[in-house]
Amino acid sequence: MDNDCELVRQGVERYCHAIHTQERSDFCPLWAEGIEPTLITPDSGYVGTENIYHDFLLKRIRQTYSTINLNIENLQLQHAEPDSFFVLFNYHAKGICRDNGSEFDFAGHETQVWIRQRSEWRLLHIHYTME
Repeated sequence: MDNDCELVRQGVERYCHAIHTQERSDFCPLWAEGIEPTLITPDSGYVGTENIYHDFLLKRIRQTYSTINLNIENLQLQHAEPDSFFVLFNYHAKGICRDNGSEFDFAGHETQVWIRQRSEWRLLHIHYTME
């Protein structure tokens, strides 16, 4: 189980990196295959890896922010079943707004569900709120 915790923790770190780079090659391989993953934001929802990538990451994040850095605090991993983890953390995002060059700084809470697929840990669901 300790190795699984570390692998999921590394997955969360790769997710934060993918939000920063916004590269398909960093982002899409994190998500579950053969089942439609979901991402819930304070005002919207996205279903399927391609929709999450295109509509959330590119249309929403990339079009709004020229840079974004996502940092996590108080990471908690809960091994729910042999092949699933609940991940809870506080996040803090900082960067530059694309439209006017102003700095932004916001925080909130995030829950992630990771499942094991073919010996790899993949994202199945994300739900985040803002403070």
